[in-house]
Amino acid sequence: MRASELGEFHGQLEGFDRAEFDIDRNANAVRVTVPGFRTREAVYTGDQGCVILPIDGTGLHFTPRKVTHPNTTSLLPWPAGDTVLPWAYPAGVDRAAVDAALAERTQAGGTRGTVVLYKGQLIGEAYAEGWGPHSRTSSWSMTKTLTALQLGYAIQHGAQIDVHAPAPIPEWQGDSRREIRLFDSLQMSSGLENCALTYEDDRPFGDPSYWTPAATVHDWQYWESVDSFAHAANQELVRPPGTHNSYKNCDPLTLGRVIHDAVVAQGRDPLAFQYELLERISARDTVWSTDREGHYIASALTDSTPRDWARIGQLILQNGNWNGEQLLPEGWVSMLRQPSPDNPGYGGMVWLNGDGSWPQLPADAFAAIGGWGQYTMVIPSKDLVVVSMGFNPNVKIGDTIAKVIAALPQ
Repeated sequence: MRASELGEFHGQLEGFDRAEFDIDRNANAVRVTVPGFRTREAVYTGDQGCVILPIDGTGLHFTPRKVTHPNTTSLLPWPAGDTVLPWAYPAGVDRAAVDAALAERTQAGGTRGTVVLYKGQLIGEAYAEGWGPHSRTSSWSMTKTLTALQLGYAIQHGAQIDVHAPAPIPEWQGDSRREIRLFDSLQMSSGLENCALTYEDDRPFGDPSYWTPAATVHDWQYWESVDSFAHAANQELVRPPGTHNSYKNCDPLTLGRVIHDAVVAQGRDPLAFQYELLERISARDTVWSTDREGHYIASALTDSTPRDWARIGQLILQNGNWNGEQLLPEGWVSMLRQPSPDNPGYGGMVWLNGDGSWPQLPADAFAAIGGWGQYTMVIPSKDLVVVSMGFNPNVKIGDTIAKVIAALPQ
């Protein structure tokens, strides 16, 4: 697990085998010591996930608490629960071909779990040895798409947020950053290029300066104990907003802050709100981690299951409607599918097929994607959702889905 997840991080963790791990199960804490560096500690808090502690010894700057509700729905039929009813299986599907495509993907290595929904029904799933329907794994940047859905959910439920107005970030109001619209942040086109994923200097892991914000500004909220909202707001504008797409974590972190502040303004509990949408669609295995301030990290840190992400994908496929209730604003998903400036392959926190990234798939395919092999693919023209999670799968996601599509009624 450590080799596949930590060792993959930018390929720059040479020497990580020198790290010493101290797991304190009584305190739900892990301490990591690398020779030449400070010992760092993270604690598992429950519903606020795994949080890195500050090095100044002040501990968490918030009080963790239980905010989710017990899962009493597991025996209900899919998707409210986990019981797949044989008579709900869509007609005309070549089940053997679906199973073979998923088995090929899993047995080739790297994939931990894959789930396929067709017409809202679970028609196939496969797991690597040791993994199952309730085994959580890192979602990584698929979380960005979930953040975009959370923004829509907040608006649908009364939050005073205008995505086409300038982002209400107090630190930006005295300079040119006040022109950044929330929609620009949704499309990764805010112009805050200094927090883009570049790693131009390619500093090695053994260089202490590697662990500074200057070197890892894109990932600083993963390496350090920070206030992620302040971190995102502290970036300089180097391009006119809304003119250039550039993948960067400060944009989803900006969305997370706006959601948080709007929910607080409503008098609602921001710790509980982050799970409300997930619980509404029975995605109850997901855990979302916060920073030291208790702010959920909107760019990546959810641990989840393929089944939960399949439910999220189905919500997207249904344009935000769930059991007849509109959980997202009308047209929200269509807005997320609008191509960003100068990049037909990216929309509003979703990846598009406008640049032909998946030539074997229909043009309307779009996806939440996370690092090293996390995919939630939505294909409206096929009424299809495919989720695959793991690390560095050896079969391309497009190839697997093309085989699934071939097994559907034509």
